[in-house]
Amino acid sequence: MFCEKCGKEVNNEADGCLSCKSSLDPSEELNSDNSLKGQTKNSELFSHAWKEMSGQWGIAIGFMFLAMVIGIASSFLSLFAILITAPLAVGQYRFWLNISRRTNPQIDDLFKGFNSYGTALGANLLVGLIVVGGMLLLIIPGIYWAFTYGMVNYIIAENPDIGGNESLVVSRKMMEGHKWKLFRFGLRGMAVIILCIFTLGIGLIWAIPWLSTASAKFYDDIK
Repeated sequence: MFCEKCGKEVNNEADGCLSCKSSLDPSEELNSDNSLKGQTKNSELFSHAWKEMSGQWGIAIGFMFLAMVIGIASSFLSLFAILITAPLAVGQYRFWLNISRRTNPQIDDLFKGFNSYGTALGANLLVGLIVVGGMLLLIIPGIYWAFTYGMVNYIIAENPDIGGNESLVVSRKMMEGHKWKLFRFGLRGMAVIILCIFTLGIGLIWAIPWLSTASAKFYDDIK
């Protein structure tokens, strides 16, 4: 388990982090004031993410290609692909948090989501059903719920023992007051992707790790 505040690894049975003295109980975060969080400008999150990539580009790009290859291979499973992609998604979020915090990112982070397989699968299935259901209701509700539960995989990555339903509750509380910020963050990300089109896609080799790290910065900023 890793501390949500400082990213340090702690004993699974510990009640708090010895490094920063914060609680490891995600439910306690629900009582905190969200208005005091998410104060960092999106432009600064992108800037900080770029700086964090210094010295980590090699492992980040290698990880990205490995995840991409496994993801493509999993797609041949059709409707059963989520049986593999859900825990892999949690592992990817774990890796990018480690890149963002410089807490010893490893290639095998990709597979750590399998340590919470039931939660990862259940939570991703539930979020998928909610978002798809919302999309069928004139699209806007689907987008709203996608933002509402956008932090689920980060939460599971940091709290392997959390339940699937609880991860959705924590994400919903965490995103209160921050959905518009996430929307604007997404627009910036889309602008970067569009610019990469003019490089024949070559720029994506650097853009994807950068955006993934910026997303991890966003999560740390609002939690």
